[in-house]
Amino acid sequence: MRSQAFKPIRRFTPTTSSAVMVAGLLSSIVAFTGPTGPTVLAFQDSGGAATREKTTTTTKIKQNTKPITTRAPQPVRRPKPASRIPSHDPKNEIALGDGLTYVDTSVGTGDVLQSGDVAIVQYAGWIKESGDLFSTNRRGNEKRFVTHIPGRLIEGWNRGLLGMREGGRRLLFVPAQLGYGEKGYADINVPPNADLVFEVELKGLLRKPEIELASAKKWDDGSLVVDLVEGHGPAFDRNGYATFHVTWWNNDGQLEGSSLEREKPVLMPFDNLATWSLYTPGMKSGGKRAVAANVTKQEGFGENAKTVTAHRTYLIQAIEVSDPLTPPEYDESKIVEADDGLKYVDLKIGEGKKFPKYSLPDINFIGWREDRSVYDTTLSPGGESRVVSPEFDLPVWGKGLIGMHVGGSRLIWVPAALAYGTEGNGQLRIRPDEDLLLYVELVDFEMPLFLPPDASEDAEFMKEWNEAFGNGGDSNIFEDIDEENSDSGDGGGK
Repeated sequence: MRSQAFKPIRRFTPTTSSAVMVAGLLSSIVAFTGPTGPTVLAFQDSGGAATREKTTTTTKIKQNTKPITTRAPQPVRRPKPASRIPSHDPKNEIALGDGLTYVDTSVGTGDVLQSGDVAIVQYAGWIKESGDLFSTNRRGNEKRFVTHIPGRLIEGWNRGLLGMREGGRRLLFVPAQLGYGEKGYADINVPPNADLVFEVELKGLLRKPEIELASAKKWDDGSLVVDLVEGHGPAFDRNGYATFHVTWWNNDGQLEGSSLEREKPVLMPFDNLATWSLYTPGMKSGGKRAVAANVTKQEGFGENAKTVTAHRTYLIQAIEVSDPLTPPEYDESKIVEADDGLKYVDLKIGEGKKFPKYSLPDINFIGWREDRSVYDTTLSPGGESRVVSPEFDLPVWGKGLIGMHVGGSRLIWVPAALAYGTEGNGQLRIRPDEDLLLYVELVDFEMPLFLPPDASEDAEFMKEWNEAFGNGGDSNIFEDIDEENSDSGDGGGK
């Protein structure tokens, strides 16, 4: 079955180069061709497959008295797909009928895959005659193919994977009539009447949870919730971060989508604010929760658009749950009241350069709503500092950091007018006219490529701006260009 796209929601944040300041960090959906024939949807984070090096940083925000440590993601050595069909003894092939045979090169120790289960696999496929590799999801990543069995697959898969044990590896020999038949599949270089060989590793399997009313908790929205595995450690309450995987089925028991196709689990509450995320509070690391819920969704477009209610069953798996991120302690006597209702207190005075007005700050931060739930942070695992702008992000970045030095940290009380204003931000679940609280560490700053309004009136800023762009700080480089053009006769109206 075609998997439903799992679309993380993020507000715009510029990259560390102000030249691409107008680019967003929305995650992209990448298509790869699986054994279904039709395209299967997989997921790629905004950072792509590249691994960036980043040193360990520690903040002084407390999590139940323990400091947060942002650890750099470590490179993982992953096996490359075999370039040739693995060798085997044909005498060990087991026939399933119609020319379909298999050999279990490694028998797993987990549950047996049955009809109706969801299989989580990594695979590689070859043309039997030529030995050419035509499809795989093992190319240097941990993406997995998630499919219902039976599903929208070639018949050789629907029949040939049954009976595998979780953790096992199978060589599957598929005759053309149970593969892509007389037409072949040109998009992936499968010729007509081609016999195929697949190596399939069953990474895991899932079954749609059956939720009984007697054992379920009924939530306020009428949903039924059952904790299948309790988990351990702190409970997720949106004041910290947590990673999850989720799989969901429709009312007919058909698989609709799964985050298990992603290379990484979903980071909450920042990567995704879909309906299922409402059922994550209270979960602990290693926990599993089943949810039966009615959800509303839009169907059709324009005049034909309508809102329908659909029943879904979710299986949510908590991978890692952090301690809560709570605002740091501060000295109330040192709070500074600035213009427009802005207030701040410096927690640490940096020893680096002073932050110039109109520049673009490179920051680490934690943002809290009025109820002190976290709506965004760079201090989660794998997080990186962000270059932000008062024009493309929050107006507070133009005023709230004035006076800071690189290496310093500040707690800022942000009035709604300098945050998301009267409209709020539905994606981040920030209400209209909601005030925010920000913890900010100034990592560095960048000069903007283009002069903001009134910036030319600020002599101190103009000196730094000209120095940044190699003009020595003595004059405005644009004025120099105008003078050169005037001297050469260009632009003089002649």
